[in-house]
Amino acid sequence: MPQAVSEYAKRKDFKRVDIIKKQILNTYLSDITRFAKGYKEKVEAIFDDIPSELSKKNKKFKITALGENARMRDYENSFMWLADGMISSLCFNASDPSS
Repeated sequence: MPQAVSEYAKRKDFKRVDIIKKQILNTYLSDITRFAKGYKEKVEAIFDDIPSELSKKNKKFKITALGENARMRDYENSFMWLADGMISSLCFNASDPSS
């Protein structure tokens, strides 16, 4: 979020940075509502779970975070929508580059 970093560099004000971050996230959610026709609920569910899933030790998004019976085939288009909209980046079959 370059805007938030720029604001902190200028003013050193975390309260203002939080406001900017919330505005950016609200813009993303607004775009999802406007443009993710047919995928809105699933895209929102993924978007909402990304921070908590990536903050875990293994740093990967597990489809089961969306529900016990969630299957990739049911969410694949929603993941692709987020990637096509440049809201998220997908990474498949990654391995440790140091090995």
